[in-house]
Amino acid sequence: MEDLPESEIVRTSVPGPNGSVVDVIVEAVAELQGRSALDLPPLTETVDGDALDSLFPADSVEVTVSFTFDGTDVVVQSPATVHVSLADD
Repeated sequence: MEDLPESEIVRTSVPGPNGSVVDVIVEAVAELQGRSALDLPPLTETVDGDALDSLFPADSVEVTVSFTFDGTDVVVQSPATVHVSLADD
């Protein structure tokens, strides 16, 4: 039986107080696509990374940001959950 690639990856935390949700997104997208994070285009070509990092983790308010990055749908929800899935064509 052939192993099928994952169609969705969920991360439920951002590492430490100096952790970056941008790093979590890039690593999850690379894993989903079976590529190195270094082979992806810069996330900053799609979204403002500093603004994204300033929103998460957001413990006191509900925040959801969604966008498509390199053929992958990304949804980030507070306090710090990242969902990535292959974008529909």
